[in-house]
Amino acid sequence: MSHEVNAMRRGERLATFSAAFIDHLARQLDGSEFEEQAWPNQLDETPGRRRSYDTDLAEWQLARLRLNENALLVMEKAVQYRTALYVADQKTSARLGERYQPIWVVGAPRTGGSYLTAELIRAMGYDPLSTPALM
Repeated sequence: MSHEVNAMRRGERLATFSAAFIDHLARQLDGSEFEEQAWPNQLDETPGRRRSYDTDLAEWQLARLRLNENALLVMEKAVQYRTALYVADQKTSARLGERYQPIWVVGAPRTGGSYLTAELIRAMGYDPLSTPALM
C-alpha cells in the first residue's frame, strides 16, 4: 500500500507528499495533539511502535489543507526545497542553509541513530514522544 498522496497542483506542477508529512502539517496548523510516539528502546532492544498512516485520512486532511493558505505556502516551500536539493541548486541550498542548520544522523542499522535523534530533539527543547518517529 502506498503511503503517498498527490497533494497539490499549482500550474503544471504536481507534488507528492507522504501521508506522514500531511498528518504532521495538518496537526501543526490546527494545533491538535500528536499521539504519543514510541521510539525504539535501545537499552532492551524493544522495537518502536511505528504509527501507520492511513492514506484515506491523509486525503481528508489534504482537502482541509488545500483551503488553508499557510498550508499551501508550506507545501510549496517543501516542493521548492526538495527540488533544489535534487538538482543541486546551490543558490537555493545556500539560502536554506542560512536559515536552517540541518543535523544529519547517518549510520548503519542498530548503531543508535534513533536514540541520537531523540536526544537531539530533546536538546532542542521538544519532547520526542510528541515528535513523529517517522520524519
